[in-house]
Amino acid sequence: TSIRSLVQYIQKIKQIYKKDGKTFNGSNIGLLLDEKKTMNILESNYKNSKDYLWAIINVLRSFPTTEEDVKYYSDKMGDSLKKSKTEIRDNMKNEKQKDNWINYNKIVELYKKNKEKLNDNDRLLMQFVIQFPRRLDWRLMKLHKSSGKKNPNFNYLNINRFGMPSSFQFFRSKSQDYEETTKKIPNKLKNNIMTYVRENQIKNNQLLFPNKSGAIHTPDSFSKHITKLFEKITGKSINNNLYRHIVATNLSDKGYSMNQREKVANDMGHGLLKNLEYVKR
Repeated sequence: TSIRSLVQYIQKIKQIYKKDGKTFNGSNIGLLLDEKKTMNILESNYKNSKDYLWAIINVLRSFPTTEEDVKYYSDKMGDSLKKSKTEIRDNMKNEKQKDNWINYNKIVELYKKNKEKLNDNDRLLMQFVIQFPRRLDWRLMKLHKSSGKKNPNFNYLNINRFGMPSSFQFFRSKSQDYEETTKKIPNKLKNNIMTYVRENQIKNNQLLFPNKSGAIHTPDSFSKHITKLFEKITGKSINNNLYRHIVATNLSDKGYSMNQREKVANDMGHGLLKNLEYVKR
């Protein structure tokens, strides 16, 4: 978890440097030490800069004689957190969300009970959505079998040379500002993926979840499709965004540790602080 977090921090530092026309190589922290310039970059480019501040703090802690700089960014972080705590406290469900809200465990229970109402394609999609509640990243998911070039305008389900699913590779993820990231596939999903790929004869570089005509869903049509699938298994109009709020709220209600929450937040395609903001009251 610590290594995964460090990689996420470095990716965010790289994005900051990119905004300034520079490249972060792991040791050139000069930009970060220019606090006013760095804050100007954050305020000019990111509506929510808390995850970037947290990345800066953790990276600078790895270097000697940066205590004053860490304190500066920590104070900025503290100001943002005070604002966030107020927003979270006041982050109440609207009427539509109240009408369609189901707790996380109940959704999992209903999926297991009603999954046979879905066809093979939609059943696998809902397994992915429930396990990894990302935004609309599954819309661009293709199959990749061990060799050949990848198109960075898509995401990939990687199959190794032994025919086993190995990882999800995300190139096009709004949640991550389109920074490449790879997620290991849980063992409990591997057999289902293998069965689906084999029985449906999914070919290399083929979309996993196309629309009815076999083409790529638009973001709107894919979002509506997920909502319809949730309706089939729960009877409620739960869209992808509401489900992400449900997952984050469950972590808060169950008292998960910050490390556990950070892991789930990464699976959702955003940072720990953003996950905290997703909690609904």
